[in-house]
Amino acid sequence: MTKGFFLVLITLVLVIITLFIIAYAPSGSGSPDFDQPATSWSSIGKLISLFVPPLIFSFFNNNSVKIIFAIYQCFLGLVFLGIILLGFIFSNGFNVSISDGGFWIMCIGIIGTVISIISVFDIARGIKENSVVN
Repeated sequence: MTKGFFLVLITLVLVIITLFIIAYAPSGSGSPDFDQPATSWSSIGKLISLFVPPLIFSFFNNNSVKIIFAIYQCFLGLVFLGIILLGFIFSNGFNVSISDGGFWIMCIGIIGTVISIISVFDIARGIKENSVVN
């Protein structure tokens, strides 16, 4: 129960860090920017609202809720794969340098993907342990 909660909390923190990196060097009018704090706070609020369901699901021990939680975590893993691609786009293709924001976005995407995969396998192991087989 607490392991799943902390894994989701870590992914939430990683997404907020990614948002701050993107806000540091905005790429367009729709992206969050430190000069316009309303858009940054709006984006943070939207991200937190997206992470409320998995945080709540992590407290339940029912198999059906765990299946929904695992599906939600799979979607979060796909989002982090998209963040890796966003890092490539943000860093102008394959010219990735450590001082560039795209490198850090790709690192966060890789870490988030790994954490999401670990979370899905942990949930699947919990479902298997709770199932009754005669």
